[in-house]
Amino acid sequence: MGWGRRGRPVPGGSPRLPLGVLAAAALSALLWAALPVGAMTAGPTPLADTQGPVITNVRVPFPVAPDSVLIRATATDDQSIVVAAEFSVDYVSNGSRTPFKMLPEAPPWDSSVEDVNWSGSYDFFTQGLAPGTHSLFLHARDSAGNWGPYANVPFVISDPTTTGPQTLTVDVAPANVTEGGLTTINATLIDWFHKPIVRAEFFLDAPGPYTSGISMTGPWGVPSMQVTWSGVLPTAFGEHLVFVHGENGDGTWGTPVVGRFIARAPAFTLLLLPDRDTAGPGETVTYRLPFENRGNADATSASLPVSLPGMRAYASDTIGNTTAIGGGLAASTAHTAEYVFATIPPGSYEFTISASVAPTATDGLLLSPTATLDFTNEHAWDFPAIAATAQGTVVAPELSMSVDAPPIANAGESTVVTIQLDNSGVRDIPVVTVALPQSAWTHVRTDNAAILNGRAVGVGTWVFADMPPGFHAFLVTEDISTDAPDGATIAWAAEAGYTSRVGAWTTITASGSAAVSRPMFFAPTVDFSPEVVEGATATLTVRFANEGSVAARSARLQVALPVGLSWVGGNPPSSVTGRQYAWDFSYLPPGGYSVEILVAGSAAGRADIQTELTYTSANGAALGDVSTSATLVVRPAPIPPATVYATASLAASASGLAVFVATERGKTAFLFLFLPLYTRLRHEKVLDHETRGMIRGYIVANPGDHYNAIKEALELPNGTLAYHIQVLQKEMIVKSVKDGKFRRFYPYEMRVPETGQPTKSQRVILDLIRVNPGITPRDAAALLGLTSSTVSYHLERLEDLARIEYRREGISKKLYVKGGDPAA
Repeated sequence: MGWGRRGRPVPGGSPRLPLGVLAAAALSALLWAALPVGAMTAGPTPLADTQGPVITNVRVPFPVAPDSVLIRATATDDQSIVVAAEFSVDYVSNGSRTPFKMLPEAPPWDSSVEDVNWSGSYDFFTQGLAPGTHSLFLHARDSAGNWGPYANVPFVISDPTTTGPQTLTVDVAPANVTEGGLTTINATLIDWFHKPIVRAEFFLDAPGPYTSGISMTGPWGVPSMQVTWSGVLPTAFGEHLVFVHGENGDGTWGTPVVGRFIARAPAFTLLLLPDRDTAGPGETVTYRLPFENRGNADATSASLPVSLPGMRAYASDTIGNTTAIGGGLAASTAHTAEYVFATIPPGSYEFTISASVAPTATDGLLLSPTATLDFTNEHAWDFPAIAATAQGTVVAPELSMSVDAPPIANAGESTVVTIQLDNSGVRDIPVVTVALPQSAWTHVRTDNAAILNGRAVGVGTWVFADMPPGFHAFLVTEDISTDAPDGATIAWAAEAGYTSRVGAWTTITASGSAAVSRPMFFAPTVDFSPEVVEGATATLTVRFANEGSVAARSARLQVALPVGLSWVGGNPPSSVTGRQYAWDFSYLPPGGYSVEILVAGSAAGRADIQTELTYTSANGAALGDVSTSATLVVRPAPIPPATVYATASLAASASGLAVFVATERGKTAFLFLFLPLYTRLRHEKVLDHETRGMIRGYIVANPGDHYNAIKEALELPNGTLAYHIQVLQKEMIVKSVKDGKFRRFYPYEMRVPETGQPTKSQRVILDLIRVNPGITPRDAAALLGLTSSTVSYHLERLEDLARIEYRREGISKKLYVKGGDPAA
């Protein structure tokens, strides 16, 4: 005795068949037994069973995670009972591999419709399978030995490196949340790979970027847990969604899972509808105020103030129509009325308010009242107010005009004046004339009156035809004179004329003004000692000041040095053309400025120094130039007493020497034998030589420079410099001091600086670095007009003296004074 599908006994353990099938079979046998033999042989032959079962309703976990794996399906056969089912992964079973055998959910196999399943461990099921998408091939066999067709079902095996915690359940309580009430969200999370869950978040109504949601709380650090959040969710009425997911210790987020709840809140529409679009002075306009609570909850403590424009007055209302919802007038003034309502259930309501237009209202005045509905609910939740506005205008013809000018007008530039005409009437004005008289410092350049159907009939006069109602404006561009003084007021007084609606010629005026703003420079001044000895140096200080109210965008100072003066040093010029030195400046705010120039007297006489300053306005317009001249007198250098070395015997033998010198050999011998003696005898002429005067002037201006620096700065051949500097030393005009491998030169009368102090040239370089922290050696050489090798030497000395330091910034080496600020 066996047992059937539902616990019924089956004799001898024979295959189970449903009761209906057994009854039908018995009835069929009886019918066949009752038929005559001929009839039995003449009847149709039953069809052979050649088709296997069909697989449907296949259920595979998605994704397949490290838990017990359960695969279920249904096998159905039209003629026979189902006796077996199996599946394989990623291939169709062909006997080369062993498929997964499935079992009936209600054993044994005894039905033509069998629910089958396979259950096993994750490791066993996924053995040899990589994470990702795979195919499940499943089929079944009937008792006739027929295998049915394969059912192909895709499934996914989780990747532990990309699979985050799974959200199993999401619960929102209460399911119906009143706006402003407390809402609690609970969710159950599990990480199938047993990684600790470290945080969870939720999104309202739509998932957002991970980590941007609302954080939840939970017992972090374990692979499964319940997380929660409790608070007030500001939502509109209706159904809402919450999306919950979690993150594991590997930083992997799981897929958000949805929970639902319904928010209960009032929600309103509000209109403000006038009974007309236009009204005249003194007339009354009535406004309907229909409003509807289209939400799913009552509103409480509602207020509805109505604001009226300044030229109108509150007259009456029909608020009494809303007593069912506790409506009433709380307060009113000439231009406002405030209404209150105790409770507003879902539904539609309406009342009216009337207001009169002031008798003095002008044409075109806007009639634009505004109504604002503010409300709460049972939790005193303050919802955003809603507003409605009505539109309308006053009809009363009138033309008005205004002149809009910028508050500041820059001298030398152009400014735009806007002339605005407002036809607030209801008809076109046939002819309008506009005049804008010119001032001493303005001149009309262009206008765009044509855009208003206008034309110029003279400088600063225009005529417009058929000006329609509305606001109109045209632009007049005027040049401001370069002579306009700083702080002066430019006034524009415009006059317009037109024929009114009643036929009277009417004039109106409007004005505007602007203050002149400009940089203001006067002629530069030159501070200097009135005299300089030939070969000595003098410092010229050129001073100039912006005495205006705004900065000059740019300025250029040019100084022309006469032949009697030679450039030695000072503030590096921007450019040099011959004996013309120029300094360019950008953005010079009000204040004083100066340029220092170190010159050397190179030729005795009167030296006239010419200076010129050109500058621009704040926006770059040229404002002219100012110039001045100064005279400096170059005195001849004092001549030291001549030392005579000639002896009486030299005089006595002069006649015999003359015969010897007459020969070429004698000339050469005389030059080498008596050159020192000749030089001594001609001391008063030593500095008359231009090259020696230039060398002495350079050494006076740059005491302590070494031989090569002098040679490169003056661009002299080595032999020439060696000869002349030897003459200057012999005549005690200059002297030299050995400094390591270099020999430095100083004026003879100057005290040689102590070791450890920079020379004058080095102090100039030091000042340049102090003013320009972070400058490169190459830029320093360019600004000083020196060769790179000369500057490199001085920089090496300053570094040895611990006065400067190099700092590498990127690929460049920058120079800073010790203790300087590289960011300065």
